[in-house]
Amino acid sequence: MEVQVKKGLETVTVELPDGATLKDIEGDGVVIFLNGEQADPDTELSEGDEVQQVPKSGKLGQEDQDQSDESDDLDETDDEDDDWGDEEDNNEDQE
Repeated sequence: MEVQVKKGLETVTVELPDGATLKDIEGDGVVIFLNGEQADPDTELSEGDEVQQVPKSGKLGQEDQDQSDESDDLDETDDEDDDWGDEEDNNEDQE
């Protein structure tokens, strides 16, 4: 039987024998979801099931974290170049 296993952004098709359970594909330090719902490791799998592995720590996978760090770099601004709130500009408007 074939099931889809999602871990982070990656999805792979896994071939398992009939009667296989979530224990057969369970990873260390992950919570297992079967077809969108948290499931017991002893749950027997069926053809076409979708299994998702989510880290117990709640932290992003390393691949996701690297992408997040890159987007943070794009959001950084240099406050010294910011003209908003300069007292000199505000005082000129009031005169």
